[in-house]
Amino acid sequence: MKVRLSRRLALAFALVTAVLVVPVVVGGVSAPAAAAPCDLSGALAPEVIGGGTDGMIQPMPPEGGAQAPTTNYGQFGMSGQFWHTHELGCSDYVAVLGNMWANGIFTAAKAVDRLTITTYQAAATEGPLQSIKDVVDDIVTSLADAMYWPLLRPIVIIGAIWLAWYGLIRKRATTTAEGVIWMVLAVTVAVWFFSRPADFTGLGKVVTDKTGEVVNSAFSGLPGAGGASCLPPPGDSAPEVKPGGFGQGGTPGVEQNADALWSTLVCKPWLVGQFGTADPEQPIVRDFGRKMLEIQSIPPAVAGEPAPDVGARQSEYAELASQLRNDPRYTVFSGRDWSNRLGVAVGAFIAALVAGTLIFLVAVSLLVLKVGFLLLLILGPIFLLIGVHPGSGRIIAMRWVEMLVGTLLRQAVLTIVLSVLVYGYALIISTAMPWGLQVLFMALLTIAVFFYRRPFQHLFASLNGHTVTTRMLGEAASSSVLERSAGALPPVASARIGRWGLRKAEPVIRAAAAANPAGVAATAATGQARVRAEEGEGAPSGTRVPATAAPLDTDQQAGKAATRAPLEPRRGTAPPLNLGTPTRTRGGAGGVRRGGGPGGSGGGSGGMAGAGAGSGGSG
Repeated sequence: MKVRLSRRLALAFALVTAVLVVPVVVGGVSAPAAAAPCDLSGALAPEVIGGGTDGMIQPMPPEGGAQAPTTNYGQFGMSGQFWHTHELGCSDYVAVLGNMWANGIFTAAKAVDRLTITTYQAAATEGPLQSIKDVVDDIVTSLADAMYWPLLRPIVIIGAIWLAWYGLIRKRATTTAEGVIWMVLAVTVAVWFFSRPADFTGLGKVVTDKTGEVVNSAFSGLPGAGGASCLPPPGDSAPEVKPGGFGQGGTPGVEQNADALWSTLVCKPWLVGQFGTADPEQPIVRDFGRKMLEIQSIPPAVAGEPAPDVGARQSEYAELASQLRNDPRYTVFSGRDWSNRLGVAVGAFIAALVAGTLIFLVAVSLLVLKVGFLLLLILGPIFLLIGVHPGSGRIIAMRWVEMLVGTLLRQAVLTIVLSVLVYGYALIISTAMPWGLQVLFMALLTIAVFFYRRPFQHLFASLNGHTVTTRMLGEAASSSVLERSAGALPPVASARIGRWGLRKAEPVIRAAAAANPAGVAATAATGQARVRAEEGEGAPSGTRVPATAAPLDTDQQAGKAATRAPLEPRRGTAPPLNLGTPTRTRGGAGGVRRGGGPGGSGGGSGGMAGAGAGSGGSG
């Protein structure tokens, strides 16, 4: 085993030595002799627009079909942004390997950026969700025909029985009227929803579009909003870089933001690795930037049209290289300065992970909310069918409405956050800082957002459909106008008058308790129990009935009353009479004592009678 292992190590050492020594030996040969076999650059291989990994995650075309692109990102995507080498000999094999590594890392960075920008476009528009929305409309109509309309009649009958119970048996006129109105309203909304489901499925698009338009129009006049473009736009003959980002005329806001992200995360690092600078005012970028991108990319083949000429692009590339041969940045252009490209590729990959990941997460959250909104609408026929019942069905239907409203509110908040992030990155890129510092500040912005996400979550914690809708319904249910209007109804008014009469008669009953304690106590207990029962029926389930007056204390209950805590008196009435223990007065001090003789007893009776007479006179 040791002999075989030593032989393998010797063979591996010989291979490494051959790889390292042979190119050096061959490179020492004269240039004319080694030019032909040692051209390691190879021919230019333009990338097909929308092909490879780029085509797997490209955005969907608009509804009206493919249109002429208005931005560089819409025209090229991630195609053509690679670093080719020019006239590298055998002695430049390290540069060849370095360029291979740089292109590999930059390809991974472009894939992450493509995924981020495509997800942002999908979240800010209805591209991939449009077909799903059409299917949701069909599902809602089918569920309505299969479930809602056949089962609506039994649910209405059950609701009518429930209303009859509360209206005729329990004498709840207000509850009955509310139930009738609710059933009519629930069926009306269901008819509207089933006849035109697109009005409801399009609410998410309306919220996202309007919020994005407001934010983009607000940002278009701010500093740094138009400094994210790196190349002249398509169809512009003048080689001049115009402001991009927000506020471009004739371009949708989502495409403007996507072009700003592409310019920030992909185009500028590619220009730095290709020409050594990404300054749009530099002649090398202004004159050759877009031309180089057109040379290294070809449109896809179309049936019936001639295929693009790859050889012509190779000739154009060689001509452009000859024009830059005497430029100090030719070493960067040719690929000999491979360390520059490798460093830029690593920086672009870090920027894609740091800046792009945050936008990706926010966009994915927005997509999840949109899909959840559609799922809630799919379940709409079931909730609307249950909601026809004016009792527990109304509670379930209102919870469904609260979830819908909360989802729409969260979509609006995430749309604002997404637009603010895009503007923040564009503002950083518009500064005069080097690209490396720009990437650093983008990373700091991302870290700051992660650190301060908790306070903002607490700030918007109450901004959801459950709390907003519940608060509105609670205020409406406890409104004083509704209470007064309900009190004017004949059954409710008569019951209130009866309870008011019993409350006003309590002082008289207490005064008469001195003469016949047992009979009056039984009568008062019966009346108060009836009042409490009526008040308990008028209160909703789970509501605590307010404290009532204390029951009458007779002589038999005097011992228990001495140790019992006094009860809270009813609001708006006289305090309860303490008939069991007579109070001590100045004039009748001798009559207060209860024991001993007849005089004491008579004094006690006189004290009780005097207290009762005083109470009756006050009543």
